[in-house]
Amino acid sequence: MADRIDPSGLHRMLSETLNALSAPGATGAAGAAFGAAGAAGAAFGAAGAAFGDRGPGTAGDPEPVEGVGHGADGLIEVRVGPPGRVTGLDLRPEALRLGPDRLAAELTVAIDAALAGLRERLADGAPDLGALAGQLRDVQQETGRQLTAFTDSLFAAQQMLIRRADGER
Repeated sequence: MADRIDPSGLHRMLSETLNALSAPGATGAAGAAFGAAGAAGAAFGAAGAAFGDRGPGTAGDPEPVEGVGHGADGLIEVRVGPPGRVTGLDLRPEALRLGPDRLAAELTVAIDAALAGLRERLADGAPDLGALAGQLRDVQQETGRQLTAFTDSLFAAQQMLIRRADGER
């Protein structure tokens, strides 16, 4: 008799991620939650079709989160995005006349202000970990049902092939 396929690897990964999101202290920084949830990213992607997710780049995607900082009384503007990458730098011609030491100091001020703004924007948009855990639980249950149906179909097909092979002998 043939053995059934064991999808416990995916089930275990989803369970561990759910436990990490539900653990005490998981309500801390959003970055820690995203780190724990990162392991489930593939599962969300694979299961996204079951929930009608069309993937990135679809209409209705939010604008990218960005922090903006200024230095030298507005002569310098710096834009940063996650995870702290400088996405834009605007220098008015007058800024170039500040001299190297002052220009470096004002750039540092602008970058620090942009990073602070980015942190604020990310904190404002931090996910609701309870809702995220609930969504993950739903994905885990739906994925389990789908995998069970899939493995049952494979098992039935395998049994049918065995019976045909036995009948041809």
